[in-house]
Amino acid sequence: MVPIDQARLVIERGQKAADLLANEAFTWIVDDQTNYHLAALVAAPPGPKGADAVAYHHLQQNALSELVATLKGYADAGTAMQAALLEDDDDNDY
Repeated sequence: MVPIDQARLVIERGQKAADLLANEAFTWIVDDQTNYHLAALVAAPPGPKGADAVAYHHLQQNALSELVATLKGYADAGTAMQAALLEDDDDNDY
């Protein structure tokens, strides 16, 4: 069993991540940056001349994807931890 203070930390972090993912401004910024890097990736000159730009914009797109995936992971972990604690409370009702 996870110590209660650690469980609360997971739940709190998960809720903050879920709040951020639900924030319209955050979503707009991530979408805008993703679209920008995609457009820049497509507009990069072909061959060695555009290789640095392609690598840079590809890296930026991956970073945005990883950020969102990490936040979703925190949110899911918080939800799962809260459900587990509620289930444990239900099991201990006498």
